Amino acid sequence: MRRRSVLAEDQTAVVWPAWLFSSAFHAAALTVAAISGAEMLRGGFAPPERPTAMHLDLQLTDEQPDSAAEEPEHDVGAPAAPTSAATEEPPPPAVQKPLPAPPAETPTAAAESAADADTSVAERPLPSVLGLENYEAERAALAAAAANASNGDGRGHVRVGHLGGKATVRLFGVEGTGSSFVYVFDRSTSMAGAPLAAAQQQLLGSLDALSSVHQFHIIFFNHRIDAWSGADGGGRTAFATQRNKRLAADFVRGITAHGGTYRLDALHKALRLSPDVIFFLTDADDTMPAGEVAEAIRLAGRSGTMIACIEFGVGPASARSNFLTELARGAGGQYAYVNVQNLRP
Repeated sequence: MRRRSVLAEDQTAVVWPAWLFSSAFHAAALTVAAISGAEMLRGGFAPPERPTAMHLDLQLTDEQPDSAAEEPEHDVGAPAAPTSAATEEPPPPAVQKPLPAPPAETPTAAAESAADADTSVAERPLPSVLGLENYEAERAALAAAAANASNGDGRGHVRVGHLGGKATVRLFGVEGTGSSFVYVFDRSTSMAGAPLAAAQQQLLGSLDALSSVHQFHIIFFNHRIDAWSGADGGGRTAFATQRNKRLAADFVRGITAHGGTYRLDALHKALRLSPDVIFFLTDADDTMPAGEVAEAIRLAGRSGTMIACIEFGVGPASARSNFLTELARGAGGQYAYVNVQNLRP
């Protein structure tokens, strides 16, 4: 009886429920199976995972730790990334190499460059000023004409005038300043001989002294007009080029004296050209009506033309005024008297 009691107490102390052991066993088995299955799937049966860009970078970094520190060729100034901040000191920043300086310019080369720059500026054409480019040649021509061409009493044809294309022309002692000149000369019978020869000589000397910037025209008259046709045949004023002056000289030399005297048409033709100066040469044997003189003065005032008058007469000059003195006074010009008895044939 005593032995059974002891066994009964022991059995009460160590006996566990069967379901508890079963549950613990199955839980442990399931845990082991889950761990083993996961390992098997990861190692043998799972398809290989395709590395992403981030994984690829990490793998390359892990496999080639030294290549990450190399500097790319196209980025000279970028510092290399440290592989371990704890064990390695950061590399010093890369020093960018300065670009090679251009070769120093020698004093000779600098001087040549400066000379080239000055030459290029100097070679640029300057704006042309009317009359300036021909001023020296014009001055020499005018001086030569004034010294060599005279009418016997020391009065030259032309003297040096103004810049800007203007000249002061002297003819038989009267002067006119401008850039365009028209010569209106009498060729009637009274001008035959020495008077016409003197008029032609003075006219040719005046043309020779004109520069190419000046313009001119020539009109002879008796009872009708005999005018130079001009350089183009149109009867207009022409520039005093060498060619035009030669053509005009041929025309002047071919003039002869004959016929009557009618002056107004010749003056009208000259005034229609609107020149700066008209040299009007005639005699006073046949007077010019006062109405015609007034008409010529009116037309000259309208065109801004000065009329210089030259009277050819026989004997000493008269103190009395005549239509030529009135015309010169009314048109702002000068007047001169020439005694044809003093002219050399």
